Amino acid sequence: MGENYRIKTSIGAAEFEAEGTKKDVREDYQKFLDAVRVVGQAALAPSHENAGKQQREGEGDNPPKRGPVTRPSDADLKRIYDDDNGRLSLLVQTDGEDAMLDGVLALLFGYRTLLEESNIKTLALKEGVEKSGLVFERMDRLAGANRTLIRSGGVKKGKTYSATNAGLLRGRKVFDSLCE
Repeated sequence: MGENYRIKTSIGAAEFEAEGTKKDVREDYQKFLDAVRVVGQAALAPSHENAGKQQREGEGDNPPKRGPVTRPSDADLKRIYDDDNGRLSLLVQTDGEDAMLDGVLALLFGYRTLLEESNIKTLALKEGVEKSGLVFERMDRLAGANRTLIRSGGVKKGKTYSATNAGLLRGRKVFDSLCE
């Protein structure tokens, strides 16, 4: 049996934790580093200085950059998400080989963006996925297989899930593709 490797680190506000085979941990860590590069260190470490910079980007000849740190328009959010008393579902179905994962990440992105909630209970995600027309599989298995994208916390009925920074990036990409 191979050795188990574990790494836990942070870059600015971005945190990374992985455990598994050396190869898997290295691959996951590389994905994390790539995601940090995409978002940029300034976007991950909010400060008064960065807040002013973000305001200046939207002024004059310097239009705001569209990316994970920019909130989507309310019109786009309403086209993609159905908010039923704080329970989100997708109005546009994800497809492809990773439809379930993409749907969950899009829902986690929606919860974070629309409702400003990070830790979502299993039942809320399950209902959202099923209402979205996707076949629900066990969240613990999906999260376990995608630890660089989805974090879990709590136990039994109190279990919650949230997207990592890399998961939010992918959730935003899925959201953007659903808007097209």
